Amino acid sequence: MRILKILVHKLTPEQEKELEGNEVVELKAIAPALASFLANTPDDWDALAQQAQELVQIAKGFDAALLPGGSPAFAWLLAKVWPSEIKVLFAHSVRDSVEKQVEKFVPIEGTEQFRKETVVEKALLFNHVRFF
Repeated sequence: MRILKILVHKLTPEQEKELEGNEVVELKAIAPALASFLANTPDDWDALAQQAQELVQIAKGFDAALLPGGSPAFAWLLAKVWPSEIKVLFAHSVRDSVEKQVEKFVPIEGTEQFRKETVVEKALLFNHVRFF
């Protein structure tokens, strides 16, 4: 299957493994200006609609596309003009919250000194499940 990658971020190793055997073409390789536009979509309906039409024309050379790209407003406009014969793939992931203790040096109020303090930092990890 020939797939147009519209995603802004790099594919994870898990995503690459799932797509093995397919021809994945990055939008930025064939339409760098459009890829740049999608990375920072403006608040201009006319510009969004024009770029949605341009993306559809490019996508017609593919069997499927990895979405999303651009803002929710762009996605809404794109959905209105997207051809039904081009499969849309979305990445599904699970979100895991992890906590770790980190030692930091924090200033002591009213002085120029610091003290060591252990703080808990939380991070969200997104683990790819599949494309659907």
